[in-house]
Amino acid sequence: MKYEYIIEEISQDTKEFKVVSNEKLNRDEIINAISCSSMNKNSIDITRLNNNEKVIKTSYNGTEYGDDPVIEIKQQ
Repeated sequence: MKYEYIIEEISQDTKEFKVVSNEKLNRDEIINAISCSSMNKNSIDITRLNNNEKVIKTSYNGTEYGDDPVIEIKQQ
């Protein structure tokens, strides 16, 4: 007999990014910049928009891991 389980762990992790631009950014541009981040603490990712007129530099500062997970186990 084989038993299978699906486990979901839900916790509150906080990721921090720094976004710097030569022009004001809207919400979508900021979300796009952090979504394209390599999440490498030792690098700065560069995004260029509007024919290279808008330059966005994104750095990943790290993750603070939550310590109060909720675990749900479902037997298949």
